[in-house]
Amino acid sequence: MEKKGLIVCQHFAPNNSVASIRTTKMAKYLSLSGYRLDILIIGEEIVLIDPILQYDLNNIEGINLIKVHNCKFIKSILKKRAHSSQTINITKIRVSLFKKFIKKIKKHLTFAFFLVSQFDVYRRFKRMNFKSSEYSFVFSTYSPFASHWIGSRLKKLNPKIKWIADFRDPVIQNSVPFIFRRYATSFASKYCHNADYITSVSSEQIIDLNIDKYKGKIVTIPNGFDLEDIEFIDKQSFDDGLFNIVYTGVIYKDKQDFSPLFRALSELSTERQIDLSLIKIHYAGNQFEIFKSFAEERNLQENLINHGFISREKSLNLQAKSNVRIFVAWKNDIENMSLGGKLFEYFLLPIPIIAMVTGNRGQSELKEIIHKTNSGLCYEEFNKKDDFHKLKNYLYEIYCDSIFNNRVKVTRDETEINKYEYKNITCGLIDLIEN
Repeated sequence: MEKKGLIVCQHFAPNNSVASIRTTKMAKYLSLSGYRLDILIIGEEIVLIDPILQYDLNNIEGINLIKVHNCKFIKSILKKRAHSSQTINITKIRVSLFKKFIKKIKKHLTFAFFLVSQFDVYRRFKRMNFKSSEYSFVFSTYSPFASHWIGSRLKKLNPKIKWIADFRDPVIQNSVPFIFRRYATSFASKYCHNADYITSVSSEQIIDLNIDKYKGKIVTIPNGFDLEDIEFIDKQSFDDGLFNIVYTGVIYKDKQDFSPLFRALSELSTERQIDLSLIKIHYAGNQFEIFKSFAEERNLQENLINHGFISREKSLNLQAKSNVRIFVAWKNDIENMSLGGKLFEYFLLPIPIIAMVTGNRGQSELKEIIHKTNSGLCYEEFNKKDDFHKLKNYLYEIYCDSIFNNRVKVTRDETEINKYEYKNITCGLIDLIEN
């Protein structure tokens, strides 16, 4: 049979989104390994083009993009919601019981509408009369729900097809309302039981999928980085004599806590270990006001530089000029999000990473990876007493290296780092497809 596959996803090149990277890079290296691919993109609206992913898309041979959209009414509502979510009011107000009740109702209605939008996309897909016999494999990735509904349908139509059900995101999240929690909890076992393999970006996330009975076909396929992206970084050396701290990406309100970083900087300044006039803290994204609120708690807002929402090419160049990058995740009783795609993008450059994990659970996979790769330091709120002291010392160490020695010393374990190159990660996916 011809080596032809179908990838079902919501995010793909050239969309400037971290979620687009995983599917695009896997498609790139599958193509280089001789596969022809159809990419079924469901419900995605391109907001900003990523020049790096656009370059990949222009140079990937043997791929065909197929798009299935929501109806115009649903598209217009989703567009309005996406726009309104970019402006977040962080004013602290006293919320009445009535307002809390209205907020819960709104949360339930929002999720219900999201499910309706997914059923609409799935219904439109069914009308397309896909010929599953054309494909040797289907790789569907969550989120959203519809991607695995489509994967399950194609498997039923053609039991010989190899279906890999991938989970890029956790299914159980705080955003899932209580009455829908049971549906989300059972989603993987209900809709993916006939998949040949169930894959996820981390072992922690696999635990939350509640699919223990399918142990024989559960595989971890992590997020990663593409070494070829380094060609888009300005090679010109940069030294402004300052200590530049960079955070790029989305901020998830009430999940991520940046306060340990600002507390450490404030205490080091009070102890006269560092000079705040030499420190700049860069933010790139849509939620600057939230980021600023953490800085204001320690009166460090004057040290901030807001770059706004920028392309990934500009983001990589901003990182290249930094002395340390910040990554913030969370791990609690409801959900794990410790291995987002941004972490592995950071692996592209040998610049220290300070990772922070918010929540009441420790021993995160993130901390293990930071330790194994020797790429920086990981602070966990669960171990905050010991970890905060380590965070302060590490910040002081790299500050001194940068300001007084004009360098940042980081000796990474490149053997461990290379495991997260998409070229190598895709080899693992090919093993599943051809096994």
